[in-house]
Amino acid sequence: MWGAVLWQVRELLGADKADPLIAETWRAVRQETGKGNAYASFANTLLQQSASVDGGKYTAQIRSIFEQRLGYLTLLLLVVHRFFSGKTEDEHLLSSANEGR
Repeated sequence: MWGAVLWQVRELLGADKADPLIAETWRAVRQETGKGNAYASFANTLLQQSASVDGGKYTAQIRSIFEQRLGYLTLLLLVVHRFFSGKTEDEHLLSSANEGR
């Protein structure tokens, strides 16, 4: 599943934007090792860092990729992880996941 998510992000952004974004996300998450769910941390960090790509132009689409590939429950777990880790910047994940439901 993760390979499909990252490949779709790469198709959306192009290799010149996606590869550095994914590499920076990986480096940031590696520094947080042992501080919760690594998958949730990676997804949240990727979404957070995507705001730096073309002024956040692709963040909603990347969030949608996560929702389509990993499902609503995964998005909910991401929000819960961020809340309990004290990092609530991505609370918008839950509201956007609930839109249209």
